[in-house]
Amino acid sequence: MSQTLDKIIEHVKNMSEQEAKEKFAELLVNYYRIGFGGYSKEECMKDYESIYKKIVLRDLWK
Repeated sequence: MSQTLDKIIEHVKNMSEQEAKEKFAELLVNYYRIGFGGYSKEECMKDYESIYKKIVLRDLWK
């Protein structure tokens, strides 16, 4: 596995069940919004990237 994928897996393992559910729901909502109200696949990917950056930054400060 790639280092990025390993980091993501490790991060998810360290999440509380509630936090994991909230992040999963956020990802699904963004995905299903594609095509509605001008929300594009590119905007969705930017949102996913933003979520990932928050994870990485938070892990740096632990």
